[in-house]
Amino acid sequence: MYMFESGVKWYTVGVAEVPVGFPEGEVKCKWCRYLRYEEAYKRHSCRFTDEWIVNPFGYELGRACPIVFENTEKE
Repeated sequence: MYMFESGVKWYTVGVAEVPVGFPEGEVKCKWCRYLRYEEAYKRHSCRFTDEWIVNPFGYELGRACPIVFENTEKE
């Protein structure tokens, strides 16, 4: 049985706060646990945003990265 035969009229939206750690200030996609390699496309993507990450080893995070950083460091 298909539950939304007439389509979806609205969504309930939630926001999750998920900690993501980067080693010793190396804030790059390559260290993020939500980076995934898509074998079928031979590319990396972000599991948060579904954005293609052209250079996960570069100096910046993806353009749509939702991670917000505090001025705290933990060991």
